[in-house]
Amino acid sequence: MNRPSALFKILRGLIVAVTTPFNKDLSLDLGGMRALVDFYCQERVGPLIIGGSTGEFHALTIAERQRIVEVAVEQARGRLPIIAGCAHSGTQIALDLVRHAARAGAVGAMVTPPYYGFAGLEGLRRHYQIINDGCGLGVLVYFSTPVVPMVQDIIANPALFETLARIPNIVGLKDSTGNYGFYRDMSLRFKNRVAVIGSGGMGCYLWGVDFGSPGVLTGLGNIWPREEMNFMDALRRGRRAQALRFVIEKDRPYLDAWRAVGGRFYFAMVKALLDMVGLPGGPMRPPLLDWPKEKKPMLRAAMERIGLLAPRRRRPKRGRAR
Repeated sequence: MNRPSALFKILRGLIVAVTTPFNKDLSLDLGGMRALVDFYCQERVGPLIIGGSTGEFHALTIAERQRIVEVAVEQARGRLPIIAGCAHSGTQIALDLVRHAARAGAVGAMVTPPYYGFAGLEGLRRHYQIINDGCGLGVLVYFSTPVVPMVQDIIANPALFETLARIPNIVGLKDSTGNYGFYRDMSLRFKNRVAVIGSGGMGCYLWGVDFGSPGVLTGLGNIWPREEMNFMDALRRGRRAQALRFVIEKDRPYLDAWRAVGGRFYFAMVKALLDMVGLPGGPMRPPLLDWPKEKKPMLRAAMERIGLLAPRRRRPKRGRAR
């Protein structure tokens, strides 16, 4: 079932934006993609977003974007729902991606505003209306970091989102603006019609859940989903102090390790950590850069300090032969 109501119902709890594994020659590692989908299915954390920002959609061809959605749906075998990243600067191309996602069996599509530009609020409305009219798949609107400057009018006045909320297929908003006031106001205003999903980690959701946000994008949960599942369980049980400890002791140090290298390598950090735990990570595709090689010991040490990685056993030094 891929009606809009199906997407609305699954935008709850922890949502995983899956990385796209590449081989050393930067070709698609479809075996790695299957392994990641299996891992998240076994951990029962999802739904899974395939080909979003974390998935480096901007560096993939249209055929590659379509293929990874197909592979994810095939590998999930109904164990977890798949949301297809369908962002594009052109409305018709975005619509083609959404139609393909529906045929492939995705439960929904994530679509950003056209990131090269659009003609004001009416142009934005037309973009999503054309997608609505051309396909019945539920849509998760994505205010990603690159498009934030283009939607400042909506961020300043969340009531303007009503123009989009009236479009039947739009049932969710993934908010990556970093603006807590916007996240709060959107959650309060639209919670019965649009699932407003935060993407600032556990610390963001600790705050957003109070205002009706039904879910959050995983952070360290991409690598250690059980940690974030424990956090969510604490919230469900009303153990807010315990949830706060997760934020302070795990989530913040995890994000601090990323900020320590300038804040431009988040997706690369996720891949580096996947490699460290034996899951498919691999290189980044240009124009993004890999996690700096000289910073990997720092990253490992930071994760060891907070108990996410086990300390490596050091080999005893051999004494000199006499």
